[in-house]
Parts: sequence; C-alpha cells; structure tokens
Amino acid sequence: MSVPRNQAMWTALGRIEETAWTDALDMPGAQVGETTYRPGGWKHEPLRLIVRRVPFTARQIARLKGSRRLQTIHPEQLQMALDGQIDSVYGYTFILTDIYHQHTAWIEHYHRHRAQIEERIKDTKTGQALRHLPSGDINANRVWLTASLLALNLTAWCCDLSPAAAASGNAPDNRTRAAPSRPNATPDPVHHSRPDHPHRTTNHPATPDRPPARRQPPGDARRDLRA
Repeated sequence: MSVPRNQAMWTALGRIEETAWTDALDMPGAQVGETTYRPGGWKHEPLRLIVRRVPFTARQIARLKGSRRLQTIHPEQLQMALDGQIDSVYGYTFILTDIYHQHTAWIEHYHRHRAQIEERIKDTKTGQALRHLPSGDINANRVWLTASLLALNLTAWCCDLSPAAAASGNAPDNRTRAAPSRPNATPDPVHHSRPDHPHRTTNHPATPDRPPARRQPPGDARRDLRA
C-alpha cells in the first residue's frame, strides 16, 4: 500500500544509506531504496518500506507550480529550491509491503503498475459499455462487467496485432494495455439514445416527432367525466 508522506516516513527515509539506492525498473532517472517500518499496533515482524525517489531541478519545479507532483518533495527542500538555495531535489514515494521474496525494484515496479486500474476503468466506461450497470441483480451486473472488460482487452490486443501499428513502431509493449478511449463509439444496445445524446452516432435515425398533445375538455366536461 502507498503510505502518506508524514513525519514518520521522513524519519524512516533518513535510515537509508546513500549507497543503498538502485535504479528503478522502466523509469529513467528514478531510484529505489529500502528500510523497515513497524506501524503502531503492528505485532508481527516489521514490514518492508520501499521508497522511490525522482530528481527535480529548480527549473522543473518552477514549471510544475501547483502540480500534485510537488507534494512528493519534502516541504523544507521544496522551499529551498524555490528560494534558489539548491539546484535540485528529490520527490519521494513510500510503499509498505509484506512481500519478502522479491527484490526492491521489482516490488516498486509492480506497485506502480497496479495504479493504472483507474485508467482501465475510464477506458472501459468511455470506450466500452461500462457507462452503467443495467440490472438490479448483482450476478447480471457481474456478467456485464466481465463482458465489458473482455471487450476492452480484445480491442487492445487487436491494436497491438495490427500490421499498421507494428509497421509504424507504435505497438505498445504491454499486451494488456487498455485501448484508447473512443468517445464516438456506438452505444450499447440497452442505452437508448436521444437526438441530443453525446454518444449518438452521426447515422443514428432521429427520434420521430411526437404527436401533438390532446386538448383538454372544458372544465364542466371534466367535472362530468369525474362524476
């Protein structure tokens, strides 16, 4: 799990020797280090605290003003960089784990890629039929969810295997990578489109005009009908 950057994490960071940092996997410039941490009330052996650090130059910090990435930098170091006292600082990410049989860089890489689930959900909503779950029955919705995710992966694999993508060198390396969002995709069968619906395709037949509303009978006639 990711751990908030609090005083306990900054203190634990100081226990990592400078010579203990190694290069992260598939993230140029980033490094990983490791120490241990025992949360309050934890009665088992100490957990592994994996730390990733990414360098930021003073120029990058100036461009990232207001960005959430600046929250990864220690507040004191961030202020020193903003004041021009230092040229570069590190941004840190803390990961707590009980996986003991894998090396540090592998765990950080694994945890980093797990965070892409939000992108998968977004792609399944905008490119497939997960904009809603159509049934009040949980098992029916499970089938719908499974079919939506299967469609997402099949679309991604078709893009990967496309000769045009392979020839242009744009085929992604990750075979389970989600396909790009398709805002103009044809709506799913149970999604009834309106003429002004954003997901309606250009060749969708317009909704026929409604017949004119019936005229109400005079008040006296309505009273007679009620009677």
